[in-house]
Amino acid sequence: MADQKITELTELTAPASIDLLAIVDDPAGTPATKKITLENLHTIYDATNDGNPQIRIGSADANEGHIQAVYNSGAQTLNYLLISTDSGEKGDLIFNPKGNVGIGVTSPSYKLVVNGDIRLYEAGQNNELIFDADADKQASMAFKSGNNNRWIIRRKANEDDLKFYSYGIIAADVMTLQYDSGNVGIGLIAPLAKLHIDQSVSDAAIPVLSLDQADLSDGFINFIGATAASAAGPISSWTAGNSIQGFVRAEINSTQYWLPYYDDPTS
Repeated sequence: MADQKITELTELTAPASIDLLAIVDDPAGTPATKKITLENLHTIYDATNDGNPQIRIGSADANEGHIQAVYNSGAQTLNYLLISTDSGEKGDLIFNPKGNVGIGVTSPSYKLVVNGDIRLYEAGQNNELIFDADADKQASMAFKSGNNNRWIIRRKANEDDLKFYSYGIIAADVMTLQYDSGNVGIGLIAPLAKLHIDQSVSDAAIPVLSLDQADLSDGFINFIGATAASAAGPISSWTAGNSIQGFVRAEINSTQYWLPYYDDPTS
């Protein structure tokens, strides 16, 4: 498309709905109303499109997009302002009277609603998605199914920890990542270890932790630590002087067993 420019300024006769009018001074200094003609810009004000005026944009023989004010049926109140590419794709841009913006959706109920995928990318740069709120307000990201709440990842008001909230049978924070310590809690909000799992339901009928190992050449747990001939470190090479203090119930392939535990070895 060639550059758009004013090519003609003519005396006003009978203005049409597509005319753009301006008041200018003639050589005698008397203001007069003139008509401005634009070259290479195909625009049409259409007041007959079901009462929804629009401006068509494109070349002289093809429409490539339009800006349209869409009114509520049977009323003179604006429903939304539409910017469309006329491509048939779900890329229409919607502005409603509440200030909400929709891309591919005509009734955005939030500040921004997008029908489709979103990509945040800048070549050669680090990219981040920021959820910010005042310290006494919650910053969160919600996951829904249809219009039903399912999950919220949140930093609650006046807190620094990150919490995962479930709207399931137990509507509560089900996992916590502590800000200061880096501890992870499942089933509790104040973990006392790097990983702290709390099965707080007395009749849940499930184990606290299940380990499924398909690699026949390796074990279930690898204990890594300093080995010493003493009872002071995490792993002792001593094998005598201790006695069974009790048993812990565990399951192996869904069969329950009792595993013994001992007091300190002495030699």
